[in-house]
Amino acid sequence: MATFEALGERVSIRTALVVSKSIVHERCEARSLQPGVLKAKAGAPGDPSVSSHQALVGLMRNGGSSASLVAANALGIVSSIGPHLPLIHQSGAIPLYAELLKESHPLAKDIVKDVFCILTSIRDSAGVVLENLAAILRGEDDLAISAAVDVLLALAKYKSVTPLLKSSGVITVLVDLLRNGNHDVIEKVTGAVAQLSYGEYIRESLMEASAIPVLLGLLNGRLGVLTETAAAEALVNFSEDPS
Repeated sequence: MATFEALGERVSIRTALVVSKSIVHERCEARSLQPGVLKAKAGAPGDPSVSSHQALVGLMRNGGSSASLVAANALGIVSSIGPHLPLIHQSGAIPLYAELLKESHPLAKDIVKDVFCILTSIRDSAGVVLENLAAILRGEDDLAISAAVDVLLALAKYKSVTPLLKSSGVITVLVDLLRNGNHDVIEKVTGAVAQLSYGEYIRESLMEASAIPVLLGLLNGRLGVLTETAAAEALVNFSEDPS
């Protein structure tokens, strides 16, 4: 821990994160060019990578804000190289990454997005990622909710994720936020629903969650032009489906 704490003291945390995050981001971009789902492989008991992962997860859990972000980046880097990616799930780090969405650091969301993007290539991990995003969306931290919506939209472009949006509870939570969120949250989520509604399977899930009456209720203009426009966009997409 002392090494990471010292790093946080001696070096600009922003500089350290930008340099290391770019490696994980490149892996995320490569993932977008290689669709499909991998099967997780458990780390061998004597594998030293297991110990290193556990150490980084411990730092994410118990370190300070800066140390946690550096550890999260480091874990993403070492996990994206070679066959060690499943260890993020196996070591219990996914909820810790989700919790980083509550951090005010400008790079926290990008770190989570890139790591979660890579994790969607593993079937078991993808479901856990979405369940943890749903948990953040159910919370009361508006900034974390906004960040979680951005991460969700980044993940939703992968075909392997689409079937899990319903089973993870994400769609139901989004519709609940349209009903009960505050002005800023409703505006954010309506925009997200408009984007998601371009996918036929997602439209079916939204319709099952009774999104259409809620979207119609947002056309009154009381919540602003952006919300009304996004709601109308989503409803136009629904109108293209056979009745």
